[in-house]
Amino acid sequence: MQRVLELEPNHAKALRTLRELYATAGDFTGLEKLYARLGQEEELVDALLGIADRLDAKAQRLPLVERAAQLAQQRAESAKDAAQVTALERARQVWSACSPSSRRTSERRARCRRSTQSRRSGRG
Repeated sequence: MQRVLELEPNHAKALRTLRELYATAGDFTGLEKLYARLGQEEELVDALLGIADRLDAKAQRLPLVERAAQLAQQRAESAKDAAQVTALERARQVWSACSPSSRRTSERRARCRRSTQSRRSGRG
């Protein structure tokens, strides 16, 4: 699949397949390198958030959301375009909803669930 992307960088199925392989293996550094090589850093933020949405364990989900927020922050600082600021705000919204500083666990889980669901449907 990597060879396919070398020949055709916008091959959606190859990118999806590699993304899922990296995610399944927990190789998020490899995933970042893949997206950087393709010049798709903005899409990496969305990919990390999408992977985090599918994880049940908070301990696995939070580092991905944090990394997505860091990447979005870096991109927003360097370019300040509207799409990057929107990605940063989405990552911050998810992070604040899922953060350990929320008062009660059940309340935090509900806010996190609502936040990720609204992000998926485009309302957030």
